[in-house]
Amino acid sequence: MRIRRKHLVITMLPLALAVRTALAADPQSVGVIDVGVEDGDFNGQVDYYYSDGEDTSGRFTGTNLGSDNLRMKGQYGEQGKYKAEIEYDQIPRYGNDGARTLFRGDGGGSFSLPEGWVDAETTDQMDLSTLRPFDMDFDRKRFKGNVDLIGGRDWNLKFIYRRDRKDGTDKIAGAVGSAGDDPDRPQAIQYSGASTFQEPIDQVTDQAEFILNYQKERYQLQASVRASRFDNEFSSLTWENPFLVNNSEGTGDYGRLGTDPDNEFYQATVSGGYQFSPTTRLTGVVSTGVMRQDEAFLPYSVDSTLGGELPTDSLDGEVYLNTASLRLTSRPTRALRLKAAYRYHERDNDTDRYEFYPVVIDYQESTSPFYNRPTSYRRQNVDLSGHYRVSSDFDFGLEYEYEDMKRWSAEVEESDEHTLGGILKYTPAANWDAFVSYSHGIRDGGTYVPYTDPDTSTNPLLRKYHLADRDRDDLAIAVNYVPSETVTVSGRVDYILDDYDDTKVGLMETEEYSGALDVTWVPRANTSVYGFLNYGHIASDQAGMDSRGENEGELITDWFMDSKDTFTSVGFGVKFSRVTPRLDIGMDYTYSESTGEIKVTDEDTTGGGHDDPTSGGVSYYPDLKTKLNSFQIYGRYRYSRDIHFRMSYLYEKYDSKDWAFDGVSPDSVPNVLLLGEEALNYKDNIVAVSVVYYFR
Repeated sequence: MRIRRKHLVITMLPLALAVRTALAADPQSVGVIDVGVEDGDFNGQVDYYYSDGEDTSGRFTGTNLGSDNLRMKGQYGEQGKYKAEIEYDQIPRYGNDGARTLFRGDGGGSFSLPEGWVDAETTDQMDLSTLRPFDMDFDRKRFKGNVDLIGGRDWNLKFIYRRDRKDGTDKIAGAVGSAGDDPDRPQAIQYSGASTFQEPIDQVTDQAEFILNYQKERYQLQASVRASRFDNEFSSLTWENPFLVNNSEGTGDYGRLGTDPDNEFYQATVSGGYQFSPTTRLTGVVSTGVMRQDEAFLPYSVDSTLGGELPTDSLDGEVYLNTASLRLTSRPTRALRLKAAYRYHERDNDTDRYEFYPVVIDYQESTSPFYNRPTSYRRQNVDLSGHYRVSSDFDFGLEYEYEDMKRWSAEVEESDEHTLGGILKYTPAANWDAFVSYSHGIRDGGTYVPYTDPDTSTNPLLRKYHLADRDRDDLAIAVNYVPSETVTVSGRVDYILDDYDDTKVGLMETEEYSGALDVTWVPRANTSVYGFLNYGHIASDQAGMDSRGENEGELITDWFMDSKDTFTSVGFGVKFSRVTPRLDIGMDYTYSESTGEIKVTDEDTTGGGHDDPTSGGVSYYPDLKTKLNSFQIYGRYRYSRDIHFRMSYLYEKYDSKDWAFDGVSPDSVPNVLLLGEEALNYKDNIVAVSVVYYFR
């Protein structure tokens, strides 16, 4: 496993110490500095608070200052006048280990093969001695600042700015090949060679927002304007094709992929609330926004000899978003609570529709047109609920939700869904309570019209799950019990069943249930013990059809996939405060595992169904497995009032099995050059020691 070393933020701890020294004489300054070594690298925490004793105060906090997931925050302000905050944090993302690549990047999104490379028809004919490793990881770094100006008791103005930056390396894949000869299926590929290679990441998202708040005793108003812009340093990626292309034109030597385009978003929002009486309140929100994307189109192919003129230079895309909502809550009596809500959401895609004749995977020009499909929709929701306290022990509620959808340029133009549910709360005594809730929803997907364009033709029996008819049952049961002042027990069970009973090809059914149990025990004032157990299960059934499967002209469903995923985690811990007057110690242990099972049944026309193994061939994919063991012991020793020592030891072992990576080398698939990644497995022993200094 790759060792994930911490990177020391050298300037932060000296800065915090300098601030502390400068203000040490001020009796209003308090805080803590925690400096130590973790896994061989420096790490630190800082929490500093300052006040002039009247209206002005400030605070600086920093956590994990020597690691890859550090966070810092500072704030300063004067009560009743202003407040300013600034914040920075970063989160690393790591990919699988063991990745190797042939490609050499030039730093500008272009990747070439090693010098002297000889193209091959298949990967097992390639010279892979020049493969070299690379790390798949990138950071998300966020800077955020805001200023809040307070104009008396009635209003305040806030400005917020945030910048998110992602940089590093991920993976991506692309293919080069030729289209088939079938005019009814121009997207079918006759020959292809696909390559997986490193993807450089350098993306920035800037957001700015102005917010004006105004409030009186009975009503409140808020108006805001927001702008966002996404910039991608790489508009395309180009790679040299390592596969041999058998033609005389010299095409297919390179491939190119487009990346996420630059785009902008603007939105204006007005919201407010009005208190009709102490028991009745109305709130509402109205907003309008627009998304724009005008990135220049790439040519049809990286090969300038292929493809004609584009129908336009760029998409010039515009999507308008309009939303509105109203919510009325009332409590006409002490026992009765009522709620009514209405939500409206509109997505109006005003992008023009164009006709394209693309070059299929940088090799062969298409003779049939392709079209972009601007999709719009309008969604309306109505929620009604009422809760009635029957007695001091029972509380009963009914909830109803209606959703109406209208779509344009989609397989289903109109659909609606009705959901009716109830909840019963039972509180027989002060030391325990329970509730059970159940809801049933019916979605009518309306008339389903599959796409028939050459580029998007689908099986006429296929139903996309988010558009198909569906019945949903949702059940939840929870209990909280406090048998004594020292013991707390809570448990919960959830069950969801989705039935797509009218679907012939696609997702047929999903079943999900989970349970959780938490126990806390405090046998003595200085001792606390906890334990937990979580279990989850997700299963789904999917039906498919071979594109060649016909029975006397009638389309038939001829294969099925059943998948099951189970998750289990258990943990416990104990903490002893003041084992001696100066010593605290504790221990935590967590174990978790997951298993994913996939079964595929290739059914013939004479069997008894996909549950009958005699009806056709049954194949089982290797199980997907993960297992985590984590053990930690820690302690704190109070050397003096101001100086404490912290020590900890962490052991963690993670094992996984994934058939998509285990035993898969770069040349395992004849026409796909892979990275040879390894499923994640590691074992770590980490010792941390730090000195904590409190000042006041």
